[in-house]
Amino acid sequence: FWQNLSEPEYDPNSFTTEYATTNDVEDEAESFAFFVIEGDKSTLGNSVRDQKVAFFYDYPELVKFRTEMRQALVSEIVRNGGVVPN
Repeated sequence: FWQNLSEPEYDPNSFTTEYATTNDVEDEAESFAFFVIEGDKSTLGNSVRDQKVAFFYDYPELVKFRTEMRQALVSEIVRNGGVVPN
């Protein structure tokens, strides 16, 4: 997915965010962020965007990291009385 991106236009079926079109590194970073914060793999479709997010599920260590990050986020939100920290 992340090869030869040269000034692509934003397409929500191909990119998680408009910023992801900046370059391949940002596209991968934005896709990883969505991997961590979005629902589980079963909520993903077949679009290129969803394939990029689903890619990370092939790595058990990243799935474990995702779980730990989500638990830490929930703990922080609960600690702040339900308010998402800035």
